[in-house]
Amino acid sequence: FRGLPTVLVVGTAVIFLILVWEFGRLGPAVACLIAAVASMVGSFAALAITGITLNISSFMGIIMVAGITAKNGILLLDRAESGAGGAGGSPRESLMRAAQVRLRPILMTTLATGAGLFPLALGIGAGAQVQQPLAVAVIGGLVLAMLLSTPIAGGIYLLTTRRRAVETATEIDDTRD
Repeated sequence: FRGLPTVLVVGTAVIFLILVWEFGRLGPAVACLIAAVASMVGSFAALAITGITLNISSFMGIIMVAGITAKNGILLLDRAESGAGGAGGSPRESLMRAAQVRLRPILMTTLATGAGLFPLALGIGAGAQVQQPLAVAVIGGLVLAMLLSTPIAGGIYLLTTRRRAVETATEIDDTRD
C-alpha cells in the first residue's frame, strides 16, 4: 500500500508528459491534468459516502479514474485544437464544435464503464466484495468527471488559449508598427 501513492504520482507525471507531447504545449495538458485530479475528489467522496476505507483496491480505482478522465480530456481538447487550426474560428467556437462531436463518445464510455462496474459496486457476484472498493472509487470519480471535469478542462483550455491568442495578436500588431 505504501507504494501506491508513488504509483499515483509517477502515473500522473507520465500522463502529463504524454499530454504535453500530444498537444505540443502546456495549456491543454494542464487542463486535462487538472480535470483528472479534480475527478479524484469524486472517488474519495464515493468511498466516504459508502463507508469504504481507502485500500489497495480503491486506490487502484482512483488511479484508473485519473487515466479515464485524462483520456476524456484528450478526446475533447484534441478535437478543439485541430478545429482551431483549420477552421479559423475562435478558440471558444472550436471548443463548442469539439464538445458537440466528442461529448457523446465521452458520455457513452463513461456510462458503459459505470454500468459494467455497478453490480460489483453493489457487492453482487462471487468475490465482488474484494473489488467493491475499486468499483465504488471508479464510479464516484466518473460521476464527478462527467459533471465537472469536462467543463473544467474546457474552461482552462479557453483561458490558456485566449492568453496565447492575445499574445499572438500583440506580436502581429508589433510587427506592423
